[in-house]
This record gives sequence, structure tokens and C-alpha cells, in this order.
Amino acid sequence: MRTDILAFGLMICLWSGTILAQEAGLLESLLESYESEELYQTDFLELLQELQAHPINLNRASARELLRIPFLSAEQARAIVRYRKEQQAFQSAEELLRIPGVSQELFEALRPYITLAPRRKAARVEYRTQLSRPLHSIRAFDEQVFSNPYQLYHRVALRKGERWQAGATWEKDSGEQNWFDLGSFYGQYHWKPGKSTFVLGDFNLRAGQGLLFNSAYGQPVSIEAFQQFDRSQWEQRLKRSSDENAFLRGGLWRWQMNTSTQVSATFSRQRLDASLNEDSTLVKSFDRSGYHRTETEKARQNRVEEQLIALGFFREFSSGQAGVQYASIRYNLPLLTRFGAPRQAWDYWSGFYSWQRGALTGQGEAALLANRFPALQQSLLIRSPIAGLRYGVLAYYYHPDYWAYHSRGFGQVGAPAQNRAGYLLSVQVRPFPGAVWAAYFRNNRPARQADEFRFVQRTRQVQWRQKWRDSELTLRYTRRIRKGQAGLSRYPERTRENLRFQIRTQVRRGLRLINRLEISWADSALVSARNYGISFYQDWKYRGPSGLQIQLRWTQFDIPAYDFRIYEFENDLPGNFRNILLNDRGYKWFILLSYRPSEQWRLSFKYREIWFPDQEQLGSGFLTVLGNRKQELRFQLALKY
Repeated sequence: MRTDILAFGLMICLWSGTILAQEAGLLESLLESYESEELYQTDFLELLQELQAHPINLNRASARELLRIPFLSAEQARAIVRYRKEQQAFQSAEELLRIPGVSQELFEALRPYITLAPRRKAARVEYRTQLSRPLHSIRAFDEQVFSNPYQLYHRVALRKGERWQAGATWEKDSGEQNWFDLGSFYGQYHWKPGKSTFVLGDFNLRAGQGLLFNSAYGQPVSIEAFQQFDRSQWEQRLKRSSDENAFLRGGLWRWQMNTSTQVSATFSRQRLDASLNEDSTLVKSFDRSGYHRTETEKARQNRVEEQLIALGFFREFSSGQAGVQYASIRYNLPLLTRFGAPRQAWDYWSGFYSWQRGALTGQGEAALLANRFPALQQSLLIRSPIAGLRYGVLAYYYHPDYWAYHSRGFGQVGAPAQNRAGYLLSVQVRPFPGAVWAAYFRNNRPARQADEFRFVQRTRQVQWRQKWRDSELTLRYTRRIRKGQAGLSRYPERTRENLRFQIRTQVRRGLRLINRLEISWADSALVSARNYGISFYQDWKYRGPSGLQIQLRWTQFDIPAYDFRIYEFENDLPGNFRNILLNDRGYKWFILLSYRPSEQWRLSFKYREIWFPDQEQLGSGFLTVLGNRKQELRFQLALKY
């Protein structure tokens, strides 16, 4: 073990311990749950961007509009509306702290997305361009397998009040030749006299528990948030993320029949990336990566056409909501299924609901494919005023033959609901001011024991957060168990554990410091010298005058095998984030600069470098890095008028 890393990390953490960060760590904790290093701009982050650009007016918003903020529960949204009616209007945003259930931490998380200012009536134009490229040498570029090292992202959005908005996104990944590999557009118009909303172009639907329609990147399990137990039951989101496959392309009509009832009709027709069999008559699998760099990746592009028609009915009641939806999906080629015959047509029914009575909140959805194959997901959340107790129970079952391309399995990032069953128990307690204890246990297994590569997975996580003065201490322990099915000794049980020690400190006004020490260990057969890995980082963030922000992080890690891997959340350019997979022994650092002298424009820059001193080259295949350093440069320009 590298004792110098451990000693240095403990010394810095203990030194910082006597000094609460004013920045809420809720958003970062949520994003850390996406343990996938390939994500940049998720629909979740895009929603927060949209809310930050167009904050919700506390004095005019309905409870439904407030629920667009993902940190708010239905109960809290209704409490805000009740308070406003009793007090006539909010005089300041700080009045939210008078509402039961709105803590200081929640208020800090809500602050960027709320306003008391009147709505803008003039047209607004927003434009963002982002350019990045790797600076290290990669085999695929040297051998001209990849053609263009730049990653380019453009987004333009136009908005006039609440009546209409339109926008376009185009993007290419590093290694792709086509500068407009992804082209996406949308338009939305609200016809007030007809109580109708029309959407044309690219968009996402999310309904119920997401068993038929869900967001592009699903909802991973987070110990910090109870979103999976209390969330909006139906919404459409205009597509602003860089995802290239998981969205609908066509039109949507939503009619608000009265204050409590709405109906919707959706039509979508688009082409999806897929791998076909040898004679190109069957679809073997869908490719969701969006990469079109090599000839093999290009051959998968737009191989399958999907046509979708969906109808929905949604009604609100005094104590909850309920809805039903029907979807008919057709593909131009039959799809191979794991346990049944190939299918070309897929018909679904889905019913979903939520209710709230006092301290209890329940939600659920039941979906049915071809009138035969069900998928179920139900949850119950208990809130108690005693010690801020929140206790959630969630259970799910996806029939082995159930599958829906636009669904997302519980706790998954990108994977649809299929052949799984399990449950989640989650609890959070505030034993005294400034302290929060939280834990969850999840059990996840195959619904059908017929595939030797399907594993039973169990996760336990416990966390303690303590605030005092200007500091916040976080202690987190995680234990993950994976084992093969009974009778398959070829896949013995594997255990991976992780311990995190973090201190977040507001050193002075505008200057925030984070120290994190993380240790992982496992019963791996891959190494014999030692069975644990370790990482430590120190992160400084400074907010200066004239909209200047500087963030600097230095990371050391020593992780002998993939079984001990550690994911490190990393802030990126505004509207972006990354979770970096740490493996082997090395050093990582980045500097992130953002300058916003006015509301009209902002310029951001990031440089990142990872160095592996024990290696001569990194990776394998076409992605082999010729050297032991990875370097990347990223720029972003955002304009708003």
C-alpha cells in the first residue's frame, strides 16, 4: 500500500475538520450515482439547466409546475402553494424556510431554480458551443481509423414567454468524421384558448415508474434523495441532451380538458442504431453508444426504423394522481428476444398512480406487453416529523419476456426494464440539528434463472453527514455482493467494499475546499500482493468578482485491480459532468475556469491530465494510448439575449 497517500490524506482531512460548506452537495451526490464514465450531458442535468435559465416564479407557479424541480416532493409543492395563498405572496425566497419539510440544505438546492421576478415577455435567444479534443496520442488516430479528434457540441434555443419555444442541437464525438453526426430539433407551442400544448421534433416522455417511457438515462439509486419514491407522474421533456438514440421524433398533443384532467397523443418515427444478423433479416441488439467512428460502428447507424403511436389519459385528485397509457410500436425488422420467438410488433398497456395521505406517499405502475407479459413497480414512502425520519420501500418485477426500448430498469443507467426482480429499503434520520444518518439495502436478481451470465446482486450503503460551523463531514460505507445462480460454481461470490471519508469546508467567503479519502477492497483472485485500493483528492473552488470561478483538483490513486475500482465525480464545463473510473496507480489533476462578466455571455475552459507512471501505454485495441498520460482540453462559449 502507498502509505504516503494514506498519511497525507489523513493529515489534510484532520486539519480541515475544525473549519459547513454553503453549497449544497445534493446535486453532486445525485450525479455521483451515475457510475458510468461515458456520460456528459444527461437529461437530468439538462432539466436543471433549463430551470436555471428560466427559474420558476414562486408567486405564480402551480404545484405541478413546482414539481419540475426534481428535489421537491408533491407534499412540499402543495405546502408552498398553500403558504402563498395564506400569505398573499412571497416577499423573499428565504420564506421557504418557514414551510415544514424545507430544510436549509433543500433551500440551498432550490435557490438556483426559483425566482420572485415577473416573467419575461420578450423573446430570448440562447446559444452554446463546446469544443474539446484529446492531446495525447491514440492508436486509432495514428492509424487513421478515427478521422477527427475534436468533439463539437452546439445548442441554440429560442423562447417567447410561456407560449412557444424552439431549439436545435447538433454534435459530433471525437473520432467521427461528420461534423453534424447528431442533428436534433424541437418546437413547442402552448395554445391557451384551446388548453393545448403541441410539440414537434425531438422529445422524451416519462410516465409513472418509467416501465414504458422513461428519461434517457434512467434514475440510479442515491442515498441522498428519495426521488424514486416521490416524483411527477407524467411529463414531456424537449430534447436538449447529446443522447443519440433514446428519444422520440415526431409530434405530441396534450389537451388540458379541465384543471384536473388531461389527455395526450404521441406519434414518433425514427431510425435507431442496431446490430443485425448475417443476412440482415433480424435485429440482434440495439447500439446505444452513439459512436460512428470505425466502419463497424458506421455500419450499425440507422439500421432499424421504429414507428410509435401512444395515447395517454391523466387525472389529478385531491390526494393524488392516476393515469393510463397505450402504446403500439412497430419495427421494420423482427427483433430477436432472449426467451421467445422474434417479434416485429409490440403493444403495451400501462396504468400508474400516486397518492399522499398525511405522512404516507405511495406510487406504482403496472405495464403489460402483448396482454401476457407484465412489469410491476410499487413504492411506499413514510415521513415522520420525529427526528426527520423518512423510510422508503420499493419493489419491482419485470417478466423475463417483458421489454420496452424506451423504458429504464430501476437503478439502471440506459438499460431497459427486463428479466429482473428485486426490492429497495431506504431510510434517513436527522437525530439532531446538523446531522443526517442514511442507509439503503437493495437486492436485485434475475426473474428467470435460465441465463448463466445473470447474477444476483446485493448492495448495502450507510452514510453519516455531520455539519458544524463552516464544515460538513461525510462518512460512507458501501458493500456490494455479486454471485452466480445456484448450481453455477463457475461464478463464485464476489464482494466489493468501499469506505469514503470527506470533509467539505467553506474556508472563507467565496472559497470552498473538499478533501476526500476513499478506500476499496474485495475478495479478488486477480492480485495476491494486497486486496485493496485507495484514492485521495483535494479540491479548491473559488468564486470571485465579475462572475469568475476557478476550480482546481489534485487526485492520487493506487488501485491494483479492476475489482477495486473507484468512481470519482468530476465537475466539468457548465451543464456537463463526468464520473471518472480510477484503476491502477496514478495521478490526476484538472483546472476549470469560468468567466461570466454579465448575464449575456460566459466563457469556460478546462484542462485535465491523468498520469500512470508504471505504464508505457494505456488501454487496448484502437483506443490504446501511446504513452502513459491522458490529456484533454475543453472550451465552452454561452451567449444569452
